[in-house]
Amino acid sequence: VLLILMGGLQTISAQKTEFGIKGGYNLSNLSTDLSGMKDKSGFHLGGFLEYRVSDKFSIQPELLYSLEGGKYSISYSESNEDGDFVFKAKENVTLGFVNLPITAKYYLIDRFSLETGIQIGYLVSGKSDYEFYFDTDGEITSNSGEENIRDDVKSFNTSLNFGLGFELKNKIIFQARYNLGLANLDKSEDTIEDQDYLGKVKSKGFLFSIG
Repeated sequence: VLLILMGGLQTISAQKTEFGIKGGYNLSNLSTDLSGMKDKSGFHLGGFLEYRVSDKFSIQPELLYSLEGGKYSISYSESNEDGDFVFKAKENVTLGFVNLPITAKYYLIDRFSLETGIQIGYLVSGKSDYEFYFDTDGEITSNSGEENIRDDVKSFNTSLNFGLGFELKNKIIFQARYNLGLANLDKSEDTIEDQDYLGKVKSKGFLFSIG
């Protein structure tokens, strides 16, 4: 798609190409059937091109490294005639993606733009930091650690992006973007028929950039 766009834009005399770098803060999460999911902080860093088709419209492909994921915690206790039971668990999932967003930008005014596009991501790393605690009538079992989950997560992700952008006269840019994942990232659904407590696992989150 990018090659076709580049070839077509070469015929437009109004085209202006600019290069830049950008980075910023991620506030991401994972959409699952579990309750107790929480946002996770991360970052993104990379570069972009902007093909200015006209005064009002441009195409901006980017190449970004992005740390995403989500956090999960649960606490449950019960007392009945069989005794007392306490269960606590926490998990912090960190996913490292190389993302290729291709964004269409429409300039409402001179330097203020509305942005939307599609993003393809490739997973390069996956890590889970976890801890859990069981207490059954005073018999305690607990554990914590770190696990590589790269092989449990699908390699490719696709997303839709929506956002706003503003450019200063000195070429500094600010962007706020919402990323909505479309692909199910949980590889276990393909191999384990009865493992459906997670449901579909999809990425989502906000990106705040300066470049």
